[in-house]
Amino acid sequence: MIAVLSDFATNVTRYYSLDFVTDASRIQGLNDPIKAWHETAIDPILARHYKPKRKLMHEARARKLDKVLSPYMHVLQTSEDGQEINSVMDAFERSDRAQVAQPYVRMYLMQIVRFLSS
Repeated sequence: MIAVLSDFATNVTRYYSLDFVTDASRIQGLNDPIKAWHETAIDPILARHYKPKRKLMHEARARKLDKVLSPYMHVLQTSEDGQEINSVMDAFERSDRAQVAQPYVRMYLMQIVRFLSS
């Protein structure tokens, strides 16, 4: 986590999103901070804390919502790793995973801050 945050602080400008959209040369070769954060922080947290029972419950809910909403809803997003999200089910599953990871990310970051500040 510290390495990703440090890399983000030193390599990414505050205009990174605009540079990314316009394919600016100054960000070529830089790691995508969103992808890096997801791979080094979110994925390990989910592997540790996203229990199979809760995952099955979320998948069942996403399937139900997909069945009900798909005729009326169109999804066009990009995931953290750059893949296209184009189904209601995938969007809801990713949202559920993000909600599971969020409190643990906060907890781990606060533990790091507490350690560094003492």
